[in-house]
Amino acid sequence: MFSLLPAGSDPHSYQPSTRDVARVADADLVLSVGLGLEAAWLEDLVRNASADEAEIVALAEGVEAIEFADIHSGQGVGQGDERRPLDPHFWFDPIRVKRAVHDIAARLSVVDPDRGDTYRANAAEYNERLDELHVWIKQQVAAVPEERRLLVTSHDSLHYLARLYGFEVVGVVMSGGTTEVEPSAADLADLVDVVKEHGVAAVFGE
Repeated sequence: MFSLLPAGSDPHSYQPSTRDVARVADADLVLSVGLGLEAAWLEDLVRNASADEAEIVALAEGVEAIEFADIHSGQGVGQGDERRPLDPHFWFDPIRVKRAVHDIAARLSVVDPDRGDTYRANAAEYNERLDELHVWIKQQVAAVPEERRLLVTSHDSLHYLARLYGFEVVGVVMSGGTTEVEPSAADLADLVDVVKEHGVAAVFGE
């Protein structure tokens, strides 16, 4: 088992190496987030490796992904007439991560049936830890007044967290769910106005 992306790398803009091509060609299973997070580079990698597309699993497709919310119009997830792209950043929701963990264990059990019991047991143990994390987060959030549960982040990635724990995303530096869009000076000026208007107490970088 190996990770294509080194620690700290950006999945939106990663450039695979020739070694990655060889690894994917030899892999029995390739797990991805999907919904465009890995952009076109993963599709190119699979094509260059002549890999069987049936071995590529996009985990976000099994977690009931939500649409990107339109923070500028005030419309929440699923509102409005136009359907927006689905948000791949589901790992900020421990409940959805549990579904992905279950899917991973099931897929591994098919590829390596002799150790299926081990995969399922490990998944169950990990999901118990995710339940504990979910309870802990709710306890921490409860100490924050509702009117102060406002989020500003570098790119549009926190809607799952906001939806599950009662936050509102009021601004992002890079819109559209990607890190490949450079904000303009006007965009940054507008964001400063949003921070001031809402009295955002803290801004955290990723």
